Amino acid sequence: MKQRKALSLLEMCLTLTLASILMASLFAMAKNQKRTLQRLQDNTVALYMLESMRNFARFQVERGVGLDAISSGDLEALIESRNNWAVLVKVSETDGFRKLVISLARVDSEEPDAVYVTEVVAK
Repeated sequence: MKQRKALSLLEMCLTLTLASILMASLFAMAKNQKRTLQRLQDNTVALYMLESMRNFARFQVERGVGLDAISSGDLEALIESRNNWAVLVKVSETDGFRKLVISLARVDSEEPDAVYVTEVVAK
């Protein structure tokens, strides 16, 4: 009986097909992982900046500055990131309490992925 020393053409084609399917799925997984890591990094940075903005607003309120005097420009100075972030400040009143609503969104793309919101309440 003859011993085979090489792969047949059919075996070689099947091996190449399976290898390309595996590589394509690995590239797709890597792309998803990269997107997930970017989103997690954005979340961490946004929460850090929101906490800084809330602390700044609380400090201003404790010093006697009115909520109306706190503007988006004041809070944009606290942004420490290479990405483009937008800050929106709105003052509202509910049940006799005035609150400052601070919204933060990354605006690198046409529509933000997420909008982060925090509030500072003053009597």
